[in-house]
Amino acid sequence: MTKIDGVNVFPYFRFIPESVRDRCLGWWDPAPDGHCGFRALSHALHGDEDHHLWVRKAIIDEVMSIQQSKPGVARPSNVLVLCNTGNHWVRLDFEEDSIPMPPFTFLWTHFRDKMSTQGWEQMFKDERDLYFALGGSS
Repeated sequence: MTKIDGVNVFPYFRFIPESVRDRCLGWWDPAPDGHCGFRALSHALHGDEDHHLWVRKAIIDEVMSIQQSKPGVARPSNVLVLCNTGNHWVRLDFEEDSIPMPPFTFLWTHFRDKMSTQGWEQMFKDERDLYFALGGSS
């Protein structure tokens, strides 16, 4: 991980909301090869990016199992649009207990699997409260 020290060090510094910049301890920038999101998750879970294909397969398996149990939640065209955004994903590390979280979106709240996400509103209450305390809006 690399310590964030302004725009000269971290090329994506301007994309981090000002309200959380001072809480960010470091960053890791994976290769921009179309697998950067999976590489960032692999780095967070395993300490390296070498498991990015395993992470990708695990996510695909999860999405497929949800799709089979809840047909019609997301049309394939929506999934393709989401995957084809051209964004680059990086990993950010924050101080413990200081990660602000915006409120859940309407779509997530409406289409989520209520059994597997039961209690999340309470579990992440402190993070959402911190988001609003730092000036975030819903």
